Amino acid sequence: KISVGVLTNVLGDIAPSVVAAAARSIMQIQGNAGLELVNGLLGHPSVRVRCSTAKLLGDVARKPGTRALKLRLATAKMPEERSCLLKAITRGDRTFAAKTSVALLKKIQTRELGVSVLVLVPKEALAAMAEELEAENDADFIAATMGVAGKLRAAGTRWMAERVDGKHAAVRQAALDILLSRVSEKLVKSLLVKAASTGQTVIRARVIDALAD
Repeated sequence: KISVGVLTNVLGDIAPSVVAAAARSIMQIQGNAGLELVNGLLGHPSVRVRCSTAKLLGDVARKPGTRALKLRLATAKMPEERSCLLKAITRGDRTFAAKTSVALLKKIQTRELGVSVLVLVPKEALAAMAEELEAENDADFIAATMGVAGKLRAAGTRWMAERVDGKHAAVRQAALDILLSRVSEKLVKSLLVKAASTGQTVIRARVIDALAD
């Protein structure tokens, strides 16, 4: 077998694929004891190496690796690298990844990145978005949260139905508009029937009209 000493020297190779292979081997041989060597690659000049290292730490090291990933995320600027880091963090701290990604929905420049991570942690994503919608938010952010929910199948649909009774009118309106556009779906119709019985007066009227068509 190749020794850890040799592998450590290989970490300085100019070829990203070789560096990534050496890092994987070190973790296979040493487990979490190899973290000190591998963590340093999160600052490697090559984004390919940084991303492969992030994935390795997420897959193998989980919680110990997540600490290093969070530290790197705090300073990472490149969207590609931030995406790799957040996706790797979902393996060790799904709630942190979700809350961080929900914040990314607030800016159009980072919205796509936020969505790409949130769909990986659906339960945590829905909880984090619900918490954020308790505060006042602009229409673009509200629409972004509804878009994420729309990608999360039945759980996302039920989440939207819960927002129909939300605290803020803009949130209620956005959720209801989407559900009414999908009224032909069996699950949506059953949720709207409930809203017609228990929702606020204005919402009940709209839902009843839609169900009657």
